[in-house]
Amino acid sequence: MTYDAKFSSIMTAALLGTTTMAAAECADPVKVGVLHSLSGMMAVSETTLKDTMLMLIEELNGLLSYPVQYEGEESSNNVFYTGAAPNQQAIPAVDYFLEELGAEKFALLGTDYVYPRTTNNILEQYLQVKGIAKEGIFVNYTSIGHSDWATIVADVVALGEDGKQVGVISTTAQAQNLQELLQVHADEIADPSRKSVSPVLEYLVASGLPQVSQFLEERSDKNVWQRGDGQFFIAAEEDSSLKLRDVYTNAESAASKSDFTQLKPKGGVRRVIGTALVQFQLSDPDLARRTTAVASIARRPNAEQLAPLLASIEAEVDPGLKARKTQLANFLSASFAKAPTDRIAAINSLSKDTSVEARSVLNQILTTKAGVATARPEGNLARVLDPATAPDAFYAQLVAAGLAPARTPPSVIRTALEINVVQGRVAGIPLARLGTNEARNNAYALLAAEVIVPPLVTEADHEAALSAHVFFEAYDEPNPAITQAAATALASVEQRVGSAQTVDLALDGLSLALIYFWAAMLDVQNLDLHYGQSRILYQISFGTPQGQITTVIGNNSVGKTSLLKALAGRHPASGGTVQIAGSAVRLSSAFDAAQAGIAYVPQGREVFAMMTVLENLETGFACLPKSERFIPDDVFDLFPVLRK
Repeated sequence: MTYDAKFSSIMTAALLGTTTMAAAECADPVKVGVLHSLSGMMAVSETTLKDTMLMLIEELNGLLSYPVQYEGEESSNNVFYTGAAPNQQAIPAVDYFLEELGAEKFALLGTDYVYPRTTNNILEQYLQVKGIAKEGIFVNYTSIGHSDWATIVADVVALGEDGKQVGVISTTAQAQNLQELLQVHADEIADPSRKSVSPVLEYLVASGLPQVSQFLEERSDKNVWQRGDGQFFIAAEEDSSLKLRDVYTNAESAASKSDFTQLKPKGGVRRVIGTALVQFQLSDPDLARRTTAVASIARRPNAEQLAPLLASIEAEVDPGLKARKTQLANFLSASFAKAPTDRIAAINSLSKDTSVEARSVLNQILTTKAGVATARPEGNLARVLDPATAPDAFYAQLVAAGLAPARTPPSVIRTALEINVVQGRVAGIPLARLGTNEARNNAYALLAAEVIVPPLVTEADHEAALSAHVFFEAYDEPNPAITQAAATALASVEQRVGSAQTVDLALDGLSLALIYFWAAMLDVQNLDLHYGQSRILYQISFGTPQGQITTVIGNNSVGKTSLLKALAGRHPASGGTVQIAGSAVRLSSAFDAAQAGIAYVPQGREVFAMMTVLENLETGFACLPKSERFIPDDVFDLFPVLRK
C-alpha cells in the first residue's frame, strides 16, 4: 500500500482514535506502533521520522501517547508524554557531582544533535541557578564519528587548572565498531603506560561490545599487531608473514610482517588489563572462565574488582562458585568499600570465618608502622611503647629519625685517644690515669670540648633522649572504628580456631604431634635419599603448619640442601611419603613439584645458562592464566638492566 491520504487517516486513527476520518474508516481504532531511536547514533537519522509523526498528529488533531523518553522540549496539545524528559536523567547526575563530589566547574560534552543540545541547555540554566558561574561551564559538541579528543580533553583539563573540581557530563554518541573505538585512542593503545591505560580500558569496557574482552586478552598475550595506517589486528606469525584476524568481525586475511608492528605491553600494563578482563570473565557463560576470574581476584585483590564482583553474584548459577564470590566480596568490601559502614559490616561478617584468607584480610587492616614524636600524636594509635623494654633499639630509632646523635662506641673513643696522645698525655691527662672507662670518657669529652672529635654521647644523654620522646605504633588504617571492628573480629576468629583445636583434641584423643602433622600444609614421613650407593637422608619426618615458617638448621654437609632438592623433585627420594594439604604427591621430577605447588629458591644462581635473566623469570609463567603472564614493574624498578 502506498503512503496516501487514506493510509494517513488510518494511521492517525490507530494512534488516537479521535478523528472523524478514523470513525468513517472503521468502528474501532486500529493501534499502530512506530519504533524509532530516541538516543544514541541512530536517533540522529530518525529525528526526521519523529518530527514527521508529530506534525501528522497535529494536522489531524489527534492525540499521541508518548510512553518513552523523548529528546527535545516538544510542546503540543496533541502529544501526551509519560516517559522521561532529558532533565530527569541529567539533573540527578549534576546533583551528585555538586553534593557528593564537590564539583565547582562543569564540562558539558555532547554529540551534535537534538538530545545533547536540549540536555545541555537545561543543565546550563540549572547550574547557574545552583551558583555555578557561566565562565565555569564549558560546552562542546562533536559530530558522529569524531575521533580527535586531544583538544577537547586539553580544554577540560585547562578548566580545572585553578584546582577546582570539574564535573564532566557526556552525551556523546560512541562508535559501534571496535576498530573505530580503538582508533579514538590509537596512540595510547599502541604504547600505553600504567597511568594512560586505565582511562582507555574504561572507555572500551563502557562500549559494551562483546569483542572487547577478546581483544584485551589478545593484547595481554602480545598477539595484537598494528598496521602502518594505525589499524589493529589479531595476528599469528607464519615465517615472514602474518595470519590476521579482524578485531571486530574475526575475518581472516594474510599480510607481510614488514607492514606491521607487534605490540608488547609492559608487565604493569598487563596487570591493569588483567584487572579489566575480570569484569568480563566474572559473567562469562563458561564456568571454567568464571572460576579462573574468581581465582585471579583471590590472588591479587584490589579495589577495582569489588564492583564487578558484587554485580556478578546474583546471576551466578553455580552454588559453589556463588558462595566463593560472596566470600571474596566480603574480603574486598572489608578492605576497599568506600563507605566506612560497609567496611565495618563486611569486617563483622568475617568474625565467623576461620579461613586463613579471612585472618589475612583482618591482619592487613590491622597493620601498623612504628613512630616517634616529642609528644603523643593525634591519629589512630595501636599502642604506646615503653623504651625501657629495649633502650638500645629505641635509641637507634631516634638516631634513624634524626632526633638524637649516634652513641659514641668504645672503639671510637679508644681510637680518638690514641691519635691524640701528646707527650704521654691526652687532653692534658697522663696515660697512666686512663685505665677506666670513666676516665677515658672524660678525656674524650675534653677533646670534644676543643672540637677535636665529635661530641660524646653519654649514658645520661641516652636516657634523657629516650625520656623526651614518645614511641608508638600507629595503624595504617586511619579510621579507629574500622580497626576496632577488625581487632574484635580477629579475636573472635582466633577464639573459634583455638576452640576447634581443643575440641578435636578432646574428641579424638590425638597426641599433639599427630595434630601437628594433621594440620600441616606439607607433611613429610620417613623420607630416604641416596646418591648412588651412599645414603644421605635417613627416615626424615616433619611437618610445616599452615601460615607458619619452618626452618631446617644443621651443620655443613648433613643433608639440608639434599632434603630441599628431594622436595623440589630435583633428586628422586628413595623412600617415604610426601603430602600436600592431606593429599599424597609424587615428586619424581621438578615438574611434579611445581604442579603440586612446591617451589625451590636455591641459594646460588641456578639459572638456565643459555637464557637471559628475563627469559629465566618468564619460565614461571606456565602455571599462570594467560592474563597474568607478566613480570611486575617492581622487578624492573629494582633491576633496570632488564628493560634493555
